[in-house]
Amino acid sequence: KIIVITEIYSSQNNKHTTDNQMIRELEAAHNDVLSITITGNRTLTAAEFNKNFLFKLTGTPAAFDLTCPANKRGAFVVDNATGVTVTIKSAGAGASVTLVTGARRTFCSDAVNILALAPVA
Repeated sequence: KIIVITEIYSSQNNKHTTDNQMIRELEAAHNDVLSITITGNRTLTAAEFNKNFLFKLTGTPAAFDLTCPANKRGAFVVDNATGVTVTIKSAGAGASVTLVTGARRTFCSDAVNILALAPVA
């Protein structure tokens, strides 16, 4: 799975309720913003990673790592407003990417590597 969302089961009653929840989760994964005040290295939970599109980092730490869960994820954006460089990496221990202070960029994950896509203006 790329985006972990609620699923409808054939034996389930009230399928419309689950369907509504699925739509909300898809909307969140493509639109929601998670603002994080950084105080040191930070590991995103699977729920945070899968259910948000933009990760806005603030705070005044020393250089730090932002670790993403080792699962596939389509496009997501990191906005680094911390004042220091962040290293964005996967718990899958593959390739990481650095993002300088004041930069905003689009990434994706193949469950092992964090891959930088086109910059966001």
